[in-house]
Amino acid sequence: MIEYGRSIRWFNNYRDEVEFSESNKFDFMQIWFKKGDLILDKINYTPNDLKVVFDRNPDVELLLDIAHIDDYKHLQEILEVKFPKCLHIADKRFSEAHEHLPIGEGDLDFELIFQNYLKGYDGKIIFEVVDTDEKIIRSKNIIQSILNKTTLI
Repeated sequence: MIEYGRSIRWFNNYRDEVEFSESNKFDFMQIWFKKGDLILDKINYTPNDLKVVFDRNPDVELLLDIAHIDDYKHLQEILEVKFPKCLHIADKRFSEAHEHLPIGEGDLDFELIFQNYLKGYDGKIIFEVVDTDEKIIRSKNIIQSILNKTTLI
C-alpha cells in the first residue's frame, strides 16, 4: 500500500506543519536534523556507487530521490542496481543539477516514470516540495492521480 509523506517546511511552526499534514491526509512527515541543524542532501549518486554499497550491504534499502536523476537513462541504471521501497518526490529541470520544485513545474514526466520505470511501485512516497500549502496538496493530488491511472493499466 502506498503511504504518502512530506518534508516539513522548516521555516514554519512545527505544530502548524503537523496540523496541515493531518488535515490533508499525509501518512507521515520527514524531518532531518543533525546536532540541531537541518541536513541538506547534496548527493547525486551514480549507479556504480550504489552497486558498491548494495553489493556489500544487500539488506540496506534504497531511498530514491527522483529530483536527483540526470535523465531517464540514469534512473533506469539506478533501478537495475536496486528497486526502491521509499521515494523522495519533487520536480526538477534537467538543466539544473539539483532542485525540488512542485510537481508539474519542472521537466520530469511522472506518468512516464510510474508507467515505465516504477511500474507497480508500492512503498513510501515523501514529497520534497517545500512551498505553499496549495502547491504541496496539488503535488500530492497529481501523483495520486497518476498512480490511480497506472494501477488500471
